[in-house]
Amino acid sequence: MAEKRNISIQLLRVCACIMVFIVHFGQRVGLSGIIRDFTNFGQHGVQLFLLISGFLACKTFYENSNTDIWEYYKKRMIAILPLYYLVIVYYFISENILNHFGNVIPADELGIGWLRYIFLLNGFLNSDTYFWSNLGITWTIPIFMFFYLIAPWILRKVRSVIFAFCLWFLLFVTTQIIGEFYTCTIISNLHVLFLGSAIYYACVHKKSEIPTLIFLLLASIFMLILHKSEYAYIFIFACLIMILFSIDNIYLPEWLMNTINILDKYSYTLYLMHGVVFCSLIDRLNKLEVSKILIAVLAVFGTIIATRVVGKYIEKPIQNYLKKHCLK
Repeated sequence: MAEKRNISIQLLRVCACIMVFIVHFGQRVGLSGIIRDFTNFGQHGVQLFLLISGFLACKTFYENSNTDIWEYYKKRMIAILPLYYLVIVYYFISENILNHFGNVIPADELGIGWLRYIFLLNGFLNSDTYFWSNLGITWTIPIFMFFYLIAPWILRKVRSVIFAFCLWFLLFVTTQIIGEFYTCTIISNLHVLFLGSAIYYACVHKKSEIPTLIFLLLASIFMLILHKSEYAYIFIFACLIMILFSIDNIYLPEWLMNTINILDKYSYTLYLMHGVVFCSLIDRLNKLEVSKILIAVLAVFGTIIATRVVGKYIEKPIQNYLKKHCLK
């Protein structure tokens, strides 16, 4: 049986992955009514991913204050960037080939084109087109990489719950103010990652758990009153992470644990590959008015096959090679 806290995080990460998948599935298949309302809730899976990432980053530096920052950078880059750049290369090739058959690539208003994705600039620079802001559902990657870039220098200095929450609150207020004048995905989401870090401190400092849970619940109610449901769900997810993390034992059937292990292992791969399948295949089939049943089947099985093949035979071998030659 895996250590219980890892199981908690695995469960939540798998849930976040499924949530992101179903929101895009509902859009492409054209679901409606209460089912569409259910799938639309999946859009909040990204915030759950961000919270978990901030939580785990804080765990790393809290448990080992001597963590080598450059090794940490290399591990994060090996985990995230190989598959990301494979996806970008795929789109660069496919979109330019299709461009010769009437598929028009929109003009980039800033004139930097593919450099947006090569240097992860789409997280900082606005674009009026989906093509230059979120091609293949990659908009979260600059957010994660920017957080991992600054996190070591900040989290290593945080040693109290109060300090952690003051840092989060300062970021939250600052990003809201900046958002009134300039909108970009990194600024608008950075505070979620640091909230994840703050709740980790509350979890390890037991006396802070109950006051933190009360604060988060009150904050979620306050946001619902203000009709800011996206923030309310962030606070609710933060409560959920804390509660699951504090449970002494989580016993699951072996078959379910094996399933969760597999889904968790390939959660990032599934995230990016479902974007490729949906944006590169499903969106084009929808333009041809193909049967929605066929669309649904291709969306599910296309994602599963692409995730398995790319993850096992391309992504993991590249990561293993880089780990062998780049890490201590």
